[in-house]
Amino acid sequence: EPSAVVTATPRSNVTTPVLSLHFDGHVESVEGQKGEVHGATSYQPAVVGQGLRFGNESWASVAHDSRLNGSDGLTVGLWFKIESLTDMPVLVSHGHWLQTGYFLQLIGGKLRWYVGLEGGDSVYVDAGEIGPGRWYHVVATYDGLESCVYVNGSLVGSTKKAGGIAPFNGDVHIGQYQDIGSQYQVRGVMDEVLIANGAMRGSEVRKAYLRGLSANPSLAPPTFYARTAIKPVIDGEPAKSKPLMDFSFEKDTPSWRFRDGVCQLGVVQQGAHTGQACLKVDIGDGAAPWGSCLISDQSYDVSKYPLLDFWFRTDSPESACIMANLGGDQAMEWYSLVFCGEDQYRPVGRITQFLADGKWHHVTFDLGAALEGAVGKKDLTVHHLIFGSWKTPGPFTYWFDDLRICGRDPGE
Repeated sequence: EPSAVVTATPRSNVTTPVLSLHFDGHVESVEGQKGEVHGATSYQPAVVGQGLRFGNESWASVAHDSRLNGSDGLTVGLWFKIESLTDMPVLVSHGHWLQTGYFLQLIGGKLRWYVGLEGGDSVYVDAGEIGPGRWYHVVATYDGLESCVYVNGSLVGSTKKAGGIAPFNGDVHIGQYQDIGSQYQVRGVMDEVLIANGAMRGSEVRKAYLRGLSANPSLAPPTFYARTAIKPVIDGEPAKSKPLMDFSFEKDTPSWRFRDGVCQLGVVQQGAHTGQACLKVDIGDGAAPWGSCLISDQSYDVSKYPLLDFWFRTDSPESACIMANLGGDQAMEWYSLVFCGEDQYRPVGRITQFLADGKWHHVTFDLGAALEGAVGKKDLTVHHLIFGSWKTPGPFTYWFDDLRICGRDPGE
């Protein structure tokens, strides 16, 4: 006999705030709940007005309210700037791991969004890449069918599982877990904490992020790090000057090698743009969604050999870039030519055309002019060039052919 048909429908996408904390000198919500602070907290300038800074053994709490249980879907959102990513700091907690309720936490530089479901089940998402010392806007939602995490207005991870949120009867903790412990302590600043009934749509999340940027434009990631944007030339004529370095990949890869993360690379004997071979780079396996390979660690003066000239092919429209290092091994002075997506490593150039069509495209980029625009005429010795991809679950594949580092003039 056939089993009964089980159906699940998403909860409402209409969000109704039930706890909105602005931290402008107090812990009192727009909806009327009065919270309290514990330990060494302080108010300081943040995204909109003031925010609440947490140090050692400090957090804020708001007494239990049944409206916080997300009976019609759930949204948790906030701005935060973390000072330390050690341990497992909990941003917002209204529940226990593998029990009822929900919480939003940082583990290993990623966000964990946990929701306990009725019947002893649960759903969680580990996603995003968070670093210390910069502001992030994070929204986590659950609509009864899918759990989602957004960072700076963009979806970074989701998990589908149907269920109702198992209600939790404890207080809300901001900056700490329900079971107080130093390993769960947030050390940093938080602002504009929101808990709402209903799951925000992606378009609403994006608008919330942009409202924060409108209130504090300094938080916007730079389009370009350089004073003057240098645009790559796409599908133009290859540079005609004599190269300092020339990687045709017909025989071997003289210096290209694995650098970090999850990355495999090698010369393949099919699909090349010219000749018989090209370089294939596979990055990420879903479990460790990043990787990079070293193009060259031969130091050179980029003011004399400013052009990167190469053929490139991919069908993966994900975050990828070529990065140049100034200052040597001990200096974290990296600048990047971004192929697509966002990148936190000082972009000095960005390819705005859609190249992820599986076809070969020629790229010429004046790295010398871009770096001079970023740092002036100081020492422009490039010590390392790498190619990398970050932040998005893989796997991805990229191909390179005929990469050359050369001067601007044909006689050089």
